[in-house]
Amino acid sequence: MSGATSKRSQPGTGFLTMGRARWFLVSGFLAAAVLTVILKPWQRELVPAEQVSRNQLVLQQGRLMKTSQTNAFTGLMVEFYPDGTLQSRSAVSNGLLHGVSEGWHTNGVLAITEVFVSGTSHGTRTKWDAASNRIAETDIREGEIEGLNPVLEFLALRGRSYSVIGSDDLVTWVPASFQIQGASASASVSFYQSSQLKQVRVTVPADSGKAPPKFFKLLVK
Repeated sequence: MSGATSKRSQPGTGFLTMGRARWFLVSGFLAAAVLTVILKPWQRELVPAEQVSRNQLVLQQGRLMKTSQTNAFTGLMVEFYPDGTLQSRSAVSNGLLHGVSEGWHTNGVLAITEVFVSGTSHGTRTKWDAASNRIAETDIREGEIEGLNPVLEFLALRGRSYSVIGSDDLVTWVPASFQIQGASASASVSFYQSSQLKQVRVTVPADSGKAPPKFFKLLVK
C-alpha cells in the first residue's frame, strides 16, 4: 500500500537484551558473593580472652601453664588482694608475658603499666602513687633499662619531711635512698626536709647493681 512504511525487525535485538540481562544478573550474584565473603569475618563475635588467677598457673620449662596441663597458657593472668580487689592483670601468649601488664594499689588506683614482648619487658614502664600522681617513667628495651634510674616528682610543702619506700610486690615495703636533682651534694639521702614550697625531683639509684624497686610510696611527715 502506497505511503505505508514497513517495519522491519532487527534480528538479534531480543537476544542481546536477554544476554545483557543475564550478564547483569550473574555479575550481581558474584558481587554479592564476594561481599559476603569479605564481610563475614567482621560478623564474627569477639571471644573474650580467658582469665585465670595466678595461683592456678605453674611455671614449667619457662612457660606458664594451667595446673595439670601441658599446653602453654594464653589469656589474662590476674592476681587479687585478700579483700578481693584486683592487684594485677597481665596478658600472656603461649606461656609468656606478651602485651600490657598492669598493677593497682590497694585503693584501686592504677600503680604501674608495662609492656612485654615474648616474656621480656620492652617499652615504657610508668608508675603512679596511691593518689594517682605519676612518679616514675622508665624506657626499657629488650629487658634493659635505658637512660636514668627511676625519677619521682612531687610538690614539697614548707616544713614537711619526705621519705621514699619501695616494693617489688606491693606487700613488703623497705626504705629507699634517693638523690635530689639540682642539689649541690649528689650523695643519696634517706629523707628530705623542705624549707619552702617547691617542686622536687628525686632519683632512686640502683643499689649495688640491683635493679630499683618496681613500686614506690612517698611518705610525708
